[in-house]
Amino acid sequence: SSKFAAGNRWGYFPSVAAAWNISNEPWMKQFRMIDQLKIRYSFGAAGNNRIPAGSVRRLFNANQTTWIDGASNIVVPNSTMPNPDLKWETTLSHNLGIDFTFFKRRFSGTLEAYNNVTRDLLIEFPVSGSGYNSQFRNLGSVLNRGVELSLNGILVEKRNVGLSVSGNIAYNFNKVLSLGGVKSIQATSGWQSVGTTWDYLVSEGDALGSVYGYLCDGWYLGEDFNWNGSRWVLKDGVVKAASTVVSSLMPGVPKYKDISGPDGVPDGEVDEYDKVKLGNVNPDLTGGFSISMNFYGFDLNAAFSFGIGGKVYNANKIELTTRGAYAHRNVLTMSAPGSAFTHIDWATGDRIVDPAVLDEVNNDAVMWNPYNTQYIMSDYFLEDRSFLRLNSLSLGYTVPQALTQKAKIQRLRFYVTGSNLFCLSHYSGFDPEVSTRRYTYMTPGVDSSAYPKTINVVLGASISF
Repeated sequence: SSKFAAGNRWGYFPSVAAAWNISNEPWMKQFRMIDQLKIRYSFGAAGNNRIPAGSVRRLFNANQTTWIDGASNIVVPNSTMPNPDLKWETTLSHNLGIDFTFFKRRFSGTLEAYNNVTRDLLIEFPVSGSGYNSQFRNLGSVLNRGVELSLNGILVEKRNVGLSVSGNIAYNFNKVLSLGGVKSIQATSGWQSVGTTWDYLVSEGDALGSVYGYLCDGWYLGEDFNWNGSRWVLKDGVVKAASTVVSSLMPGVPKYKDISGPDGVPDGEVDEYDKVKLGNVNPDLTGGFSISMNFYGFDLNAAFSFGIGGKVYNANKIELTTRGAYAHRNVLTMSAPGSAFTHIDWATGDRIVDPAVLDEVNNDAVMWNPYNTQYIMSDYFLEDRSFLRLNSLSLGYTVPQALTQKAKIQRLRFYVTGSNLFCLSHYSGFDPEVSTRRYTYMTPGVDSSAYPKTINVVLGASISF
């Protein structure tokens, strides 16, 4: 690969496989229900060179300025530090599988177990303070270990009636084995100039995809403040949020839990020390199943997929429940007047400055006030990604040949096919399978301005002469 410097361009990725077809052994003939039983094992290496071209060289960008000796056109270094020592990322894979077929091939399946170690990971490493933003490096290794079961069954097989089902389910365990001498790497997903300095942490012994942020504790109430005639003043003893977390302290803005401080104990202020692991975006189980059937000319095929466990980082929800840098931006319905905390007496249009009256007016509020200008990740925005999706559904009817042959038609089938017809999930966004910030390994599972999957329906006819 020419993405690497001379001396590191060639990668060597061998593999070997062996299998034992047990069902061919003479002593297996007594088990007549077994059509095939095979055990196989493979070991091999695979390479990855997916980094931006030019990562090993110092690159320059054209720019314009009048601040350097009145120059109108200049060239400036790229924000990514070059690294001429980059080399191939390598994954070493062990795979053990069992293939089986029973009852005259009416029931079959495969059980797979694998152990993959990826080393020399190509990671974009932050290098703030160097004049550059980041540098691609070969750092550490990651383990992926899991099992997958696939089953196929023919339940009914007659001349005019048939029914078959198939499905698979998989479990994957992920762990960071090493970061090349670094204990952890803070990473930011970078959506919409995210207000949090970092929202992912990659640590040795933990899984990739661990999201960090604050624990939501509702919102500040009027009783937490005194009105001094011009502004709200927080009472003594009430947990204070740093300006990097809440831009202006007042009733109705988000409140977070004070977990820790510089010395490891709560210090009465919410800041960077109070970030905790909120969850992981990786699902516990994934899989799918399909159903195929035919009945006297009618045929039906349906394919489903599912995921169990794991989280979705709902960046859209953060952005649309927070004012951010835009004073008059659109917000979600939950943040509209009547649902969100308000400082306005809507009968008179006056600002409420009495703490007791303010709390009474907002007694039924279900959401904090969107005034905060900081985009802050909290457990409120990390949602369950479990889902069941109908990927495709097809219903058809084949006209009997006794009728079609009179018109010189060999086969005539009418059908309707739909895709993504429904998705059952508690996720409040459009798609629980979304992941928009995947330019590095470190920030998966973010939902930021992803275009939702469309529902498609196709009507058609298939004619053979």
